[in-house]
Amino acid sequence: MTRAESDAAKREIQHADYMKRRESKLAYAKQYAIDNREKINRQQRERRQRYREGAVRTPQYRPPSTSALEAALPVGLAVQRLRLREEYLAIHITERPPYDYFLRCKTIEYLIQRNYDRRNNEQHPTTGIT
Repeated sequence: MTRAESDAAKREIQHADYMKRRESKLAYAKQYAIDNREKINRQQRERRQRYREGAVRTPQYRPPSTSALEAALPVGLAVQRLRLREEYLAIHITERPPYDYFLRCKTIEYLIQRNYDRRNNEQHPTTGIT
């Protein structure tokens, strides 16, 4: 018998012993679970209750509604609400940003343009805002 054959035979014997021990452990665990079912269920209930009591409940984030976003717009943009919606919907769906981001960008553009017009004492050519 070569060394490889003897190693293979030892591995087979060790594996068979391992499987016998494993099956006896599984049988013991099953029998223990059957005998102590009430105790195990009670312990699990207590553990779940401890985790629930220790858990910090944070409210789930809900983004502001469309009407709330539009209510926060400056007066000049609030008048143009329908035009803004049409402009938003004209953007292709794969390139469209979230509505709140779109409105923030438009608000910034509006305020920058308005501030620029005030600094130069000019009226904006399309809006007529001074």
